Amino acid sequence: MIKRRSESSRTNDNILKIKNNIQVKNQFFDNQSQKLPTDSEKKILSIVFQHSTLSQPEIARLTDISQQSVSRLVKSLITRGILVQSSRIASGKRGQPSIAVKINSHYTYSFGLAVMTDAINIVLMTINGDVLDEIRHDMPDMSLDNVSDTLRQGFAQLTEKHSLDPSRLFGLGIGISGYSLGGQNRFNTPTGLDEWA
Repeated sequence: MIKRRSESSRTNDNILKIKNNIQVKNQFFDNQSQKLPTDSEKKILSIVFQHSTLSQPEIARLTDISQQSVSRLVKSLITRGILVQSSRIASGKRGQPSIAVKINSHYTYSFGLAVMTDAINIVLMTINGDVLDEIRHDMPDMSLDNVSDTLRQGFAQLTEKHSLDPSRLFGLGIGISGYSLGGQNRFNTPTGLDEWA
């Protein structure tokens, strides 16, 4: 008696196939010069991201990290190019106004992919989520192999057009038409996207 494979097993196989076929070489974490942020640095980056632009005293107040540590950590993040200096902010007190910092929007880039029943959209975004460019391809054949070939061409086109350093590419997000089935990497897709289910 032949045992039929479960839906879950088939779905996991398709996910692996998608990952293998649609591959953006992520060199960002392979680059040894890219020191990953520490927990304290992540805390600072998160709060700056939420507020767009902040002075160091504001960062210290919002993160509960000492002013001295904030100064040291911000300096390191600026040196590494993750943060950039912005305008000076007057505190209303005597002395020099504080220098504000913000996220360097061109520190990393990512691609977004929307998979529809008859087309795909490829989007190039900055770390801040600002859309730099978008390409739409109408596709009568939505097979994994056909979409993969079109994606590779689209990635190369956008990378060349915007003179991107491949080591600054952070990742790829994918959205597929259909309904999630229980949040376990299983999807109920339209008929034209059966291979993507």
